[in-house]
Amino acid sequence: MQGGAPKSPSKSARTRRLEKEARKERFRRIFRFFPFFILGTLFFLYLGAWLGDDLTAEDELLERCEAQRGYACVDLMRLRVKDPATAGEAWSLGSKHCAAGSFPECTELKELLPKMVASFEPALETTLDRGCQHNADICVLLGWRLQNIDAPRARTAMLKACEQKDPIGCLELGLWMLEGEGGPPDRALGMRYLDVACTLQPRDVSYTHQPSRACSRLAEEKLRGLPPLEKSP
Repeated sequence: MQGGAPKSPSKSARTRRLEKEARKERFRRIFRFFPFFILGTLFFLYLGAWLGDDLTAEDELLERCEAQRGYACVDLMRLRVKDPATAGEAWSLGSKHCAAGSFPECTELKELLPKMVASFEPALETTLDRGCQHNADICVLLGWRLQNIDAPRARTAMLKACEQKDPIGCLELGLWMLEGEGGPPDRALGMRYLDVACTLQPRDVSYTHQPSRACSRLAEEKLRGLPPLEKSP
């Protein structure tokens, strides 16, 4: 008899085959449900992203708005006004920046007003009036808004814009003076404001046509004031 530990009896071919089949069956059971697991995971990931999309966007816009980057505050106002529950927040945000002299928020308040509750409308003019103290563009916006509501106040708003060297404010004021809009007509004063508008340099490319309009109208008024030419004999 040879020494050493006794060897374990080898597995039969049938046992090995059964074990192999059992392993295959386990893998089949796992992979049978694997696609459903992947689809379920993707579904819940998408659902979470969809539900959190507005919140993430609002948080990001709020951060950029507080840092005064670009038009983030305007975008945040547009996002909040979609929900009647947050329309008041949109108004508060816009009026805060508008009153501080930020023109984009003032414009957006005017555009979004129909989507907000009616109680905000009386406060818009007050907000624009406060913003007018800091920004001539807001004065022009206020003047246009009041033109068919309160013409004398509209003229005052344009005067404030012109005093801040705004070509549109001076142009509109000059035209209103000539035509008697918002008060008695005053041709001399109207021509004076047109002359100011004519000499002002546009502050923005969108204003380039304003000085030329003022100069053209001023030239027309000067021609009207000239005596008629005498016919040569």
